[in-house]
Amino acid sequence: MTRDRGQTTQDYILGVSIMLATVLFVFGFLPGVFESYESSVDGIDQEQAERASEYIVAEYSVPGKQNILRNETGGSSDDLYSNLSTDFERFRQRAGLNTQTERQAKPNVNVAVVNASEFTLEGDSDIREPVYFEGRGFYEFGDDYDNQSAATRTRVVTFSEDPSSECSPACYLVVRVW
Repeated sequence: MTRDRGQTTQDYILGVSIMLATVLFVFGFLPGVFESYESSVDGIDQEQAERASEYIVAEYSVPGKQNILRNETGGSSDDLYSNLSTDFERFRQRAGLNTQTERQAKPNVNVAVVNASEFTLEGDSDIREPVYFEGRGFYEFGDDYDNQSAATRTRVVTFSEDPSSECSPACYLVVRVW
């Protein structure tokens, strides 16, 4: 006598469990395969770049004039170049960028002023030569930037004194944090 048996409850539960585990695995694993690589720049770096650029524009602008940075070539110690070229750590402190803890190193920060006509994001690199003012030097401060992944904030600025017309009609203040 042959035993013709139908599907039992145990067979049904086993089949549904295997199918459910397979579906969950596919939904959990496969979306990560097709995603593009995530940027190594996190939200903290984005916020710090924004905070640093906001601080520079607020702190070094000519009173009553928005986005016109002080650039006294007569040796004033109250303009952008004098402060950032001599005491970048003070800038980090005042802009709230010294967030070093026991587990996290302080962020790398690069501040540059770039001629607006030279700055484009086309091509492989967004590195452009910073402006050069006679008697002062290049307007690039902080850590060396070598095209690594970084949170970047850009603001349009001009200078109160621009004898060589480096920022004609304008320059970009570029702050990078990584």
